[in-house]
Amino acid sequence: MYVCGPTVYQRIHIGNARPFVVAMVLKRHLERQGVPSKVVINITDGMVTDSPLNGADLATWSERLTSIETADGKALLLNIFLSSAKQPGVWFPREGGGLPDPGPTLFGISSPLPQPLIDNARAAHIDIVPGARGFVFNADLAMLVKFLEIGTRFEVRDR
Repeated sequence: MYVCGPTVYQRIHIGNARPFVVAMVLKRHLERQGVPSKVVINITDGMVTDSPLNGADLATWSERLTSIETADGKALLLNIFLSSAKQPGVWFPREGGGLPDPGPTLFGISSPLPQPLIDNARAAHIDIVPGARGFVFNADLAMLVKFLEIGTRFEVRDR
């Protein structure tokens, strides 16, 4: 399922989370019926160019997004910076220093990787260091596909 994240043009309220909440309820219902379900939420360019709430910056928007919580936990903000440069890509760093712009900014707003995503990354043969963030820098298209697989893989458990 594709779900648009909260679109907040004025003061944030519970109605802004409606599409996300409906998708999570539908996902749980489908999984209880034995139908594996994945949810993809709003992939954007990551640059706030239309800040409708009194000049909120990228950090403020990311704080609002990651403050959303369900029974599954807090929302995660995962970022990938695509590039056609010949420099090697950087997988899930633990610090943003040393990356060219906009690397440090995107690193700063990226969520720490939770254990299921660490396990997914390791299963994809990516070394993960303690404190790694959900951020990939200087990625090509193959890295994008792998990043999406890591972020959306799920485990079906017996009840």
